[in-house]
Amino acid sequence: IVTTGIGQRHGIISHLMRLGRRWLTSPEDASEALVRLACAPDHADTSGIYFDGLEPSQPAPRALDDGLGEQLWRYTLETLQVTDPFPVPGPVVSPS
Repeated sequence: IVTTGIGQRHGIISHLMRLGRRWLTSPEDASEALVRLACAPDHADTSGIYFDGLEPSQPAPRALDDGLGEQLWRYTLETLQVTDPFPVPGPVVSPS
């Protein structure tokens, strides 16, 4: 988890952040891994792999659940009150 400063001024989040600070990743460390993976020539053809820092890792089973991903996508669209910018085309119907 990256410590970003969000919610650190008020409430229970600020207390939890202070308590867990030693186990949190700094934004600089988190961005270093992203930049190295994005720019490394040996990862030029890497796609669809989950990384934990710089190490390939297996995501949680729920992260691989397409149905759950679709639910989350629809919920996000409804919450933001936007239309789907990447609609899946429906079946082509020939004019009669």
